[in-house]
Amino acid sequence: MNEALPFVPEPVLPAHPDWVELYWHAWKLMLKNIRPGTAANDFASAYLDAPRDITTQNLWRGGEADAAREAAARHLDNLTAAYRQPEMARPDSAGGIEPSPITLLIGVILGIEGDAPRQSVRWYLRESPPCGLRGLRLGQNTVSLVAQGDIGGGLAVEVEATFPFLLEIETEFTTFVENMPAGSTHLLLTHLDRTDVRPAE
Repeated sequence: MNEALPFVPEPVLPAHPDWVELYWHAWKLMLKNIRPGTAANDFASAYLDAPRDITTQNLWRGGEADAAREAAARHLDNLTAAYRQPEMARPDSAGGIEPSPITLLIGVILGIEGDAPRQSVRWYLRESPPCGLRGLRLGQNTVSLVAQGDIGGGLAVEVEATFPFLLEIETEFTTFVENMPAGSTHLLLTHLDRTDVRPAE
């Protein structure tokens, strides 16, 4: 995790280091213009709840999640290219306080949506593993989700939480819904619609 931002969720996305760098840059700029959170969400969650860009938002809400991911990837590539320009030449859209690099990376590319009042997380998992998010704050709860990869019988996922919460993971081959306990849990999302759940040793 970026040591300067200890309360910000840490994306696990080694296939796209430029997007992750842009994500941290966006957070640093956002924190210069921080606004209070809500009673249900801490300051980080308040920004994650901000609207996505309008095209991606319409696709996502219209049930076109895969098309939304493609649009988000193009937008992040464009922002990354702008971010790589010399400091004085960067357009405001690449370095201002807009939340799109944050919300697009977490909410669309990783497909993770948290609901602090309900203590629930929905994960539309389409990114190739390893991928996930560490340190997602849901009020007093902190949740980490990392898809490690396919181990032959299914997809291995590591889950950590301070308190119990409801987890829903939708993959291309199965949908998993379970009340997760506090602590560390290993999941195996199988291709035969049977999921093995066991506490971490």
